[in-house]
Amino acid sequence: MEASDPQIRLYVQAMQFHAHNALYSLERKKEIIERNKTALRSADCQLALFNEQQNILAQASAVSRYFWPSRRSSEARGSALRECLSIAGGDPLYDRSLRNALEHYDERLDAFLSENGSQNYVTEFYGNRSDLPADSCFLKAFFVDQDVFYVLGEEYSFSPIILSIGELNTKITEYLKRV
Repeated sequence: MEASDPQIRLYVQAMQFHAHNALYSLERKKEIIERNKTALRSADCQLALFNEQQNILAQASAVSRYFWPSRRSSEARGSALRECLSIAGGDPLYDRSLRNALEHYDERLDAFLSENGSQNYVTEFYGNRSDLPADSCFLKAFFVDQDVFYVLGEEYSFSPIILSIGELNTKITEYLKRV
């Protein structure tokens, strides 16, 4: 498959869904924060913000699979998509570790729990790292003060990912106007 292949448009349109969905969640986060300025620490608000945050990263992982598929039989498609949308190898979406952490969370949770035993687990957290109780062991978290998403001991910087999704959305829009 080459960048000029008419089927590329179908993949680009599929990626557009994921990019739009991620950007929609970013806007939802802003709306939630604006509407709940006095209640940002409430459990409902924290959960809503965390869910939007996690959706952004899930959509970024989905886009990553189009550009850098795990199957050799799909590598030509990934290469053609990167070429037609000018996606560089150093793009934040290239990092498979976040993608794998989210997609294989159940398996990684098995290992994490067997290594860490019985503790005071916090399953999902959205806020400042300093707001967590000292004796807590958190599984997934977004630390606002550090712009970091945490999954079972691994940390990922968020801003580069959302910037990449925003740039990709622009490239997708331009590409679809041209073809």
